Amino acid sequence: MISKLLGSVMLLGCLAIVYLFEGSTFATGILRVLHWPAILLTGLGPIALLFLASDIRTVAVTLWDAFFVSPDKCRRRSEIDGREMAKLAEQFYTSGNRVFEEAGTKRFGPMLARILGRLAERVPLADVTELVRNEREKVRTELEAAIALVGMAVRLSPSVGMLGTILGMVQLLSSMQDPAQLGPHMSLALFTTFYGLFFSLAFWTPVLHRLERMLEAETQSFDRALQWIDVLNRRKSSDYFSEMASLKKARRGKAGDRERAA
Repeated sequence: MISKLLGSVMLLGCLAIVYLFEGSTFATGILRVLHWPAILLTGLGPIALLFLASDIRTVAVTLWDAFFVSPDKCRRRSEIDGREMAKLAEQFYTSGNRVFEEAGTKRFGPMLARILGRLAERVPLADVTELVRNEREKVRTELEAAIALVGMAVRLSPSVGMLGTILGMVQLLSSMQDPAQLGPHMSLALFTTFYGLFFSLAFWTPVLHRLERMLEAETQSFDRALQWIDVLNRRKSSDYFSEMASLKKARRGKAGDRERAA
């Protein structure tokens, strides 16, 4: 409800500004292109539509992932964690579960740190696998929702510009008695269409590709972690053999006790 109200206020406010100030500009020459009501409408209008189409949390996550999280940084972090996982797998085979307790979590990424924490607490590998899969689905769902929202902004940004153009044409028709104002009103009215296309092509489309790269990087990171856990599960650790030896020794002792009792 709050997001719908916020989006409506933003969009209606931008339209009102375009209607009231569409024909006012102090710029001359090439600077005339920098028409602030058109920029305000086509810049904030798509964000207002995001609030109308979703909730505040989803929009906040979308904007955070789009502008403050780097896909390249996530990819590099995944590659570094991949090398660390390979080392830990070798150590696990020779040293057992204590390698996870000694590893710590400071030099690892958040996902690998959580996995190592669970392994250090001796959570079964099957349960760790299920937890990682759940985290992957959660991240994928959030990023796919963000991609859908930004894709809507790509499509609707030119439409928001057309709204400004229509309002500008209304202003133009209201000043038909003054022919000298027709040209300036017409040119300024078309700037909202121009900026709508500009923001769609030069701003929202790169943001969409950025989020798609983010989804690919996060998916690869989780898939690599799941493969690593599967390797740990299949290779067994040195603890496995000592535990099996202890179990066999205990079974032989129980068998001997039964024979003596018989």
